Amino acid sequence: MPQTHQAQSGPTSEIQELKDKVEQAIVCLNAALYVLLQRTETEKRKASEAEVGHDRA
Repeated sequence: MPQTHQAQSGPTSEIQELKDKVEQAIVCLNAALYVLLQRTETEKRKASEAEVGHDRA
Protein backbone atom coordinates (compact mmCIF):
# COMPACT_ATOMS: atom_id res chain seq x y z
CA MET A 1 0.00 0.00 0.00
CA PRO A 2 1.53 3.37 -0.99
CA GLN A 3 2.29 5.80 1.81
CA THR A 4 0.85 9.30 1.66
CA HIS A 5 3.16 12.10 2.69
CA GLN A 6 0.28 14.21 3.97
CA ALA A 7 -0.41 11.72 6.78
CA GLN A 8 2.31 13.30 8.94
CA SER A 9 1.67 17.02 8.99
CA GLY A 10 4.08 17.98 11.82
CA PRO A 11 7.38 16.42 10.69
CA THR A 12 6.62 17.14 7.03
CA SER A 13 6.19 20.86 7.67
CA GLU A 14 9.42 20.86 9.71
CA ILE A 15 11.22 19.14 6.85
CA GLN A 16 9.78 21.64 4.36
CA GLU A 17 10.94 24.48 6.61
CA LEU A 18 14.44 23.01 6.73
CA LYS A 19 14.44 22.58 2.96
CA ASP A 20 13.48 26.23 2.54
CA LYS A 21 16.27 27.32 4.90
CA VAL A 22 18.79 25.17 3.04
CA GLU A 23 17.64 26.63 -0.28
CA GLN A 24 18.03 30.16 1.08
CA ALA A 25 21.50 29.31 2.37
CA ILE A 26 22.49 27.91 -1.03
CA VAL A 27 21.23 31.04 -2.78
CA CYS A 28 23.23 33.21 -0.36
CA LEU A 29 26.36 31.12 -0.85
CA ASN A 30 25.98 31.25 -4.62
CA ALA A 31 25.66 35.02 -4.48
CA ALA A 32 28.72 35.30 -2.24
CA LEU A 33 30.75 33.03 -4.51
CA TYR A 34 29.71 35.04 -7.55
CA VAL A 35 30.81 38.28 -5.87
CA LEU A 36 34.13 36.73 -4.85
CA LEU A 37 34.74 35.43 -8.36
CA GLN A 38 33.94 38.83 -9.87
CA ARG A 39 36.32 40.47 -7.40
CA THR A 40 39.04 37.93 -8.22
CA GLU A 41 38.62 38.53 -11.95
CA THR A 42 38.83 42.29 -11.39
CA GLU A 43 41.99 41.90 -9.31
CA LYS A 44 43.56 39.67 -11.98
CA ARG A 45 42.70 42.22 -14.66
CA LYS A 46 44.18 45.05 -12.59
CA ALA A 47 47.32 43.02 -11.95
CA SER A 48 47.80 42.16 -15.62
CA GLU A 49 47.19 45.79 -16.62
CA ALA A 50 49.77 46.89 -14.07
CA GLU A 51 52.29 44.38 -15.46
CA VAL A 52 51.65 45.59 -19.01
CA GLY A 53 52.15 49.17 -17.81
CA HIS A 54 55.49 48.27 -16.23
CA ASP A 55 56.67 46.52 -19.38
CA ARG A 56 56.06 49.64 -21.45
CA ALA A 57 57.91 51.95 -19.08
